[in-house]
Amino acid sequence: MIANLNIAFMMIMAVVLVVAVMIAIVDESMMLHRGKLSFRQFIKSKKNKYGIKFYELCAHDGYALNLDIHKGKVTHEVSSLSVVDSVVMRLTEPYLLKGHSLFMDNYYNSVGLSNRLLSFKTYTTGTLRTNRKMNPKVVTQKQWKKAEHIWRRQGNVYINKWKDKRDVICITTENHPKLIDVHKKYDISKKKPIEIVFLFDDNDDDEDDDDGDHDHDDDDDDDDDDDGDDDDDDDI
Repeated sequence: MIANLNIAFMMIMAVVLVVAVMIAIVDESMMLHRGKLSFRQFIKSKKNKYGIKFYELCAHDGYALNLDIHKGKVTHEVSSLSVVDSVVMRLTEPYLLKGHSLFMDNYYNSVGLSNRLLSFKTYTTGTLRTNRKMNPKVVTQKQWKKAEHIWRRQGNVYINKWKDKRDVICITTENHPKLIDVHKKYDISKKKPIEIVFLFDDNDDDEDDDDGDHDHDDDDDDDDDDDGDDDDDDDI
């Protein structure tokens, strides 16, 4: 059934995406289910806290492009990819090599995944966890004062940190890191990283309280490593 839905999604979007470059988002949703299933999930932040979790690739307007059911702890094929990376690659496979832009939160993002997607002409932007492999230490570990902004480059991947109410770390292959003016209430402007503005797409203060760290099942998250490697970092 899921396979048939995905085929239908692709047939519709094949017409829509003939000219347009797609902006897509990877996220997940829950379908209410209280029966007995080995892969039933509990996620406290969801409206339906118990149920079947779906990984989704969605267009910027919310239209579903591809779905993948979270099956819990299962035996995976031998692969150089982490489980999370494999999910993202499966979801995006029909849309690779088309120059699309992909937005993800910090559960999915890593330098390795951004490099892999870039090799398929797919550009990524999103928040980043501090302990991901290949993170530059000077960005993730050093403490900065409020409003300070620093970035480093790992190959063609940019990692940057901006200090507001708390540290916000972003990763992108889409834009060169920079601060841009955002107009606030009463015509007051404030400088924010371009990634933050693109991620939250508004001019209020909601994004200041959101570090992109939403509730996920971290059993599949095996790409964390406290020993970041910044040997190949370029200077600012």
